Amino acid sequence: MKNGKYCILIADDEKEIRDILRLLLEGEGYAVLTAEDGREAITEAAAEVDLYILDVNMPEVSGFPAAAEIRKHFDAPIVFLTAYSTESDKVMGFSVGADDYIVKPFSNMELLMRVKAILRRSSGAKVPVVTEKIPFADLILDTESRSVSRQGEMIPLTYTEFQILELLVTHKKKIYSLENIYQSIWGEDAVGDSAIMVHIKNIRKKLRRKRLLAEKRRLEKAQSGTRSSASVRRKFKSALRKRKAVLRPVAAVLAVGLVVLLGFLFLEKRSYHGYKVQAASEQEDTVSTQYTNLSGKILRYSSDEVSLVNTKLDTIWSQAYDMQNPVAGVCGDRAVIADIDGTSMVFVDQNGVTGTVSTSYSIIKAKVSKNGMAAAILDGGDHTWINFYNLDGSLIAENQTNIQDPGYPMDVALAENGVVMMVAYQFVDSSETTSYVAFYNFGEVGQNEDDRIVSGYTYDGVVVPQIQYLGSNAVALRDDGFTLYSGRQIPKELKTVQVENEIISTFYDENNIGLVFKNDSKDKQYTMQVYATDGKLKFSKDFNIPYTTIRMSDGYIIMYNSSQICVLNQNGTEKYLEILTVPLGFLQIRMEQISPGHGHRGKCDKTQLRRTKWI
Repeated sequence: MKNGKYCILIADDEKEIRDILRLLLEGEGYAVLTAEDGREAITEAAAEVDLYILDVNMPEVSGFPAAAEIRKHFDAPIVFLTAYSTESDKVMGFSVGADDYIVKPFSNMELLMRVKAILRRSSGAKVPVVTEKIPFADLILDTESRSVSRQGEMIPLTYTEFQILELLVTHKKKIYSLENIYQSIWGEDAVGDSAIMVHIKNIRKKLRRKRLLAEKRRLEKAQSGTRSSASVRRKFKSALRKRKAVLRPVAAVLAVGLVVLLGFLFLEKRSYHGYKVQAASEQEDTVSTQYTNLSGKILRYSSDEVSLVNTKLDTIWSQAYDMQNPVAGVCGDRAVIADIDGTSMVFVDQNGVTGTVSTSYSIIKAKVSKNGMAAAILDGGDHTWINFYNLDGSLIAENQTNIQDPGYPMDVALAENGVVMMVAYQFVDSSETTSYVAFYNFGEVGQNEDDRIVSGYTYDGVVVPQIQYLGSNAVALRDDGFTLYSGRQIPKELKTVQVENEIISTFYDENNIGLVFKNDSKDKQYTMQVYATDGKLKFSKDFNIPYTTIRMSDGYIIMYNSSQICVLNQNGTEKYLEILTVPLGFLQIRMEQISPGHGHRGKCDKTQLRRTKWI
């Protein structure tokens, strides 16, 4: 409290909202503090603050990481203000310690009633119970101080967690559904089963952690005494039996809240809850250094050097060069680093540099195949060139193109067999844009064909900005969907998938093709559709993650921005969702592994590469 009044801190980057809320709450007799963003909210947080009202989307530090940091030091209730109302958003808010969630736009009356209810609950103004201290197993629930202890040691629970535990303990013979729990605590309809799940899981984790620590301390004390080793072992086994005996009723009570979800706990629905750091290294240059995956290892490259590091982040090899704008193209255990708008290319594999090329014209794009071939698009002014190379740098073939015929090359891709090259051209005829996808065969099949083109397809009014080989099939990613091709020597059209909505992102691996569309709804900002490489739709999913990067890695779909990571499996099931307290620079996901590299933190000028394991 502040000067005998409840103190409320409001954090919102919109001054108008801050002013309205301040006037509204001060008119009800509350003391009000304000902050312009999450970072300032963390700074202003204090013991005298009775309630935090945080906007989710704020600059510098958003509402979720700000709440997580505040919760480390203070137990006052936290309410989120947001324009997004999906269940995943609410679950994320509750997981970082929130007590309530108010969706914009809201009425003044709704906000005041929520504030009064939360302050009433947190201050202990409730229906009195028979006793102020409720014993349960080896726990003591103090309803006056709203605290839980075991053998005199406090177990930190949030107000909401305490209320859920108190409700279940004081009504041991009553069966509560998750909706019943929410209605009993919040006094309104449930926000979703998973939100209550988060709170129950947090309670179980805190109770279990405190008991294990207590047992460890008792064991260490016993081992330091004069008792024999046999006596110590007997004590330890006895402690484990007692632990199981006292935890059994606690687990039984808390499991009531999970009973309605037991039917959904299949392997497919399991999710990861964190990660362990297995190795770390520091990189001085955080501006120009980039990272990518090369056959399970990390390829690290900058304007003056390329290197390969293993799973322990030890350098396997490194090679110096001089480039202004290096961009890496990777396929399997082969890679090409090309100086875009420059004239240098370096070919590498797991063992080091295999060859170098100095071109006559500026490089637009370069690709590599698994078997050791590379292709590059070169800008020669009036003409463009598409060159075909061995990975020792030797030229296999070159093809001159014209802007009118067949058009300007947009992208190039190489088949696994190393003899077929796919090129997407774009040209304009009578103000109508047209795309042309051509397949060149540099083997025996194509030696008698004009310009070695064995098949080609024209698409009027369509833009094809990207093409790619996905195993034995090829795909042309269009502005209205995608077209699949099959055939090792003479590729033929397999299937075209067209969509009506505007595509804002594409992603793929050898087994999947993903499209993302923007929606008008605030509750469902994006829609994701994932297809198999035969063109069949695998799933469609609405989501609300404001991602900056989306891609596939080893069957997982990865979405992230500077403050959030979300991982889905190839069936659309959410496997991991995390709020970041530091910006994310590089992220690599493998089966049961995540390897993030964090960028600047505060004024630090070093970047960490981390290899971690899912837990």
